[in-house]
Amino acid sequence: MMINQLPPIIELTAPGGFIASAVSLAISRYGVIDDYNYRGRLFTSYNYVIKGNIQHDYLVRIFNMIVGNAVYYYDMEYVKSLISELEFYYRSPVYKSPITNSVYGSYDDPTYKLIPFDAMMAFMQPTTNFTALNTPAFYHPGGLEEITRFTLSDI
Repeated sequence: MMINQLPPIIELTAPGGFIASAVSLAISRYGVIDDYNYRGRLFTSYNYVIKGNIQHDYLVRIFNMIVGNAVYYYDMEYVKSLISELEFYYRSPVYKSPITNSVYGSYDDPTYKLIPFDAMMAFMQPTTNFTALNTPAFYHPGGLEEITRFTLSDI
């Protein structure tokens, strides 16, 4: 990873609660959900990165974005729920998506259920305060630079 732009100090709380449960310091165009139907592959299109406005100068609430590294976990309840989801998922031969209620995997083939950790995080984003920096602090140089070095407000 390379440094892109380091943000100023960002307040993660406001009167009444958290602004963010976790902040991704790197972003990507990877997503797992196409029209809310998981199809077993990762997508690389801006169309699969859905953002929600939280009225913050530097943060954007994101949905359906594959981000697994350079994440700042702020809310321990979020971390506990993430661990719980991952433990349940890896111990179950079949996984039910919290977004679509669709079932993936097979009792006959338990290896089919393996979905990457960052994809699990993407599945949880619509129901959590998962945010990203509007302009990423870090990016991947080389072949991944185009999909990891952009500004969310540009899409």
